[in-house]
Amino acid sequence: MKLLKILPLMIALLAFSCKPISSEQNSQESKNQDKYYTFQVLYPLPTNSIQFEKDYLKHLNFLDSLMGYSHQDKPYYITKMDKEVFGIPSTFYQMFTMTFETREKLEETINSKEMEEAGKDAMRISSGGAPVVLIGKKE
Repeated sequence: MKLLKILPLMIALLAFSCKPISSEQNSQESKNQDKYYTFQVLYPLPTNSIQFEKDYLKHLNFLDSLMGYSHQDKPYYITKMDKEVFGIPSTFYQMFTMTFETREKLEETINSKEMEEAGKDAMRISSGGAPVVLIGKKE
């Protein structure tokens, strides 16, 4: 019920914050569409956030060593979720996002033996339930 009360406000805020895209921007984005593929993992609220943070740091170090990423060239970032939005508790704790220039590179990476190992480790540390995996393309 709370969501229904604030939904018009959320839509108004979104509409207010959006800028129209010029035809030049749209043309440029069309040329570069293949550069915006993402692999995302949403982690549910953990049963123990302190332990999750410790485990997640080890998980990222494990991922970096598996994939050969150095400290400077990590192709991913982490987003911490707000605990609540408009008074509604968040379902997720954080999100891992990795970007790719092409769909082929994304598929090659996520189908690799190394990412399979990293995926098993992600499941192990996600104490609040199974993580949600999303794959998409910026349009």
